[in-house]
Amino acid sequence: MMAKTVVFIDSEVGIADKKIYDLGAIRDGNVCFHSASINNFCDFISGADFLCGHNIIHHDLKYIEAAAGRKISSKVIDTIFRRCFSRNGRITLY
Repeated sequence: MMAKTVVFIDSEVGIADKKIYDLGAIRDGNVCFHSASINNFCDFISGADFLCGHNIIHHDLKYIEAAAGRKISSKVIDTIFRRCFSRNGRITLY
């Protein structure tokens, strides 16, 4: 069985204009991507079995897919669903 490829991603999007200002990603072998180029980003993540990020489903992919003009075919792991609330009301992540 071959190992699955996971690429961890993050995006910075303007609040008012909803424009992508920065994209970052890291994949196996600590190969990193850092740019605002949607085309280069799509090339970097192509072939990944999984994309992982915090709030990737309701934030990152929404803007990435709109800017790319297509759906991303990789399966998604969203770490926002791993959160829990501590007794003092603050959000803590595992």
